[in-house]
Amino acid sequence: MDSRQYIFSFGISSLAEVPADFAVPLDLETVQTGVFLPRDDADCLGRCKYPARVLLLTEREMVVAAHPAAKEPLLRIPLDRLKRIECGRILLLGWVVFSWDDGQKRLPYNTRTGGPVEKCLKRLSPTFALGDLNFT
Repeated sequence: MDSRQYIFSFGISSLAEVPADFAVPLDLETVQTGVFLPRDDADCLGRCKYPARVLLLTEREMVVAAHPAAKEPLLRIPLDRLKRIECGRILLLGWVVFSWDDGQKRLPYNTRTGGPVEKCLKRLSPTFALGDLNFT
């Protein structure tokens, strides 16, 4: 099945749980935690503001992979370069922003099933000594 049709986020605890139509790096280490973020709901012309993505955390890096149809480059951020994580939501629009020494990536998602996203980020927070993440 085409994962662009999935409308709910879900947790990922191993590479076997990544949707089959996503390309993940062959040299990726064991996944500690992750989450699937569904694409935006299509407008009347079938366009979406953001693609489906997976966010994966290993012992040394965070990987963000968009659905191949989005033609978005794979993002690999070494954890020792990650400086800040911002989380927020307004009604059904949620977002996570990752900032590192030479870049920033914003990942929007629909909060109708935000639980897996929050669970993944809370598991991520001790890795970065961020303390409690506040989702307000």
